[in-house]
Amino acid sequence: HDLTATETVEAPHKGIGLTDIVKCHSRCTIVPEYDSYGVSFKPELIPGTQIPYPGFPSLNVLPIADAELVPIGVKVFGFPSKYPTMVLKLHQMPQLPSVETLADNLLNRSLFINWPMMHEAKVTA
Repeated sequence: HDLTATETVEAPHKGIGLTDIVKCHSRCTIVPEYDSYGVSFKPELIPGTQIPYPGFPSLNVLPIADAELVPIGVKVFGFPSKYPTMVLKLHQMPQLPSVETLADNLLNRSLFINWPMMHEAKVTA
């Protein structure tokens, strides 16, 4: 953004109804291709990175037994989908311990709730 710029930017596709931008307060600077020789950036995870990141929605945390594409017609925006849907079959979940045992293990501890958009919470009661 540059308030001193007042050039007119020509529309790239006038045939579809786009018009020129008159008195455009922006500048475009073309940067030469970057030479990456000797650059210290390495696209790798740093030691200690947790995958999946706690609270980030991921299918990796589910006990998935099988997955298949099935044309089941899931309703999307009120209409059944036209294409096959990925159906996940989960392993049988183990029997949960008693409420008393769960309470002893969870009270005053931090955990993640509301899968898939996880939020960290503390169990207080």
